Amino acid sequence: MATKLPIALLALLCLSGLSAQTKPSFEAASIKAVPDSAGWPPRAGYWVQPQTENPQRLRALTLLSQIIEWAYDVRDFQLEGGPSWLKQGRFEVQATSDHPATQPEMREMLQALLVDRLKLKVHRERKELPVYALVVGKNGPKLTPTENASQYRGNGNFDVGKGVVVGHGATMAGFCQILTDNLERPVIDKTGLNGRYDFRINTEPESSGEGFHPIGAGIFTPIQDLGLRLEPQKDQVEMLVIDSVDRPSDN
Repeated sequence: MATKLPIALLALLCLSGLSAQTKPSFEAASIKAVPDSAGWPPRAGYWVQPQTENPQRLRALTLLSQIIEWAYDVRDFQLEGGPSWLKQGRFEVQATSDHPATQPEMREMLQALLVDRLKLKVHRERKELPVYALVVGKNGPKLTPTENASQYRGNGNFDVGKGVVVGHGATMAGFCQILTDNLERPVIDKTGLNGRYDFRINTEPESSGEGFHPIGAGIFTPIQDLGLRLEPQKDQVEMLVIDSVDRPSDN
C-alpha cells in the first residue's frame, strides 16, 4: 500500500527541485568598458568577437551591442532600442565556467552576466522587415544531391572564403544562414527543397567601412547558376528589444 506524503513535505520537495534547476552562471566573470588609450592588454585597435576560447572560457573585446547579440543569438538587424553607446567604443568580457559548457550554455551564462552586472532588460517581438526570399528559378534547381547524405548532421558543412562559398551536405536552411550573415538582411528559405546538396559558388567579395564581407552583394548573379534567386520581400522577423541597460565602468 502506497504511503501518502504530507502536503507540506511535497511542497518542500517541489521547492528543492526548483532550486536545483537554477540557471547556469559563470564561476568568475568581468565586463568593463575599455578606453581607446588602453595599452596591452588590450592594445588600442585590438578587437575580439565573442568566442569560446575553450569549453570553460569566454572572451570578447568589441561593441557591447555585439556582445548582447551573441548572448541572445541574434544578428545586428534584429537588435533594437538601447542607448547609442552600445555601438560606440570597446567593451571587454572575460568569463570562466567551473565546468565544460556547450555554446548554448555559454550564451545563457552570458545573458545572466549582462542582467546581473548591467541590469539589462530585454523583450522579444516580431516586426515586418525587408528580407530576401531564397526561391527556385523558373527553370528549376541545378543542385547536386549529396551522396551518403546520412553522414552529415545539422545544416551540413559550409566553407566561406574570399569570393567563394562551398556547401557539403548543405541544407537550404543552412545556406540561408550563411547568406544572412553576409548580406546583413534576413534570408528566408522559400525553395521548398528539403534535401542535402553539394555546390560551389564563385562570387566577388566586397569591403566596406563596416568591415569585410566574404561574399556580399556579389552573390546575386552567381547564385542563379544553382537555379536559385534572391527575391526582395517583406516578412515578419523576431526582434530583440532593449528596454534598459546600465553602462559598465571603464578599466
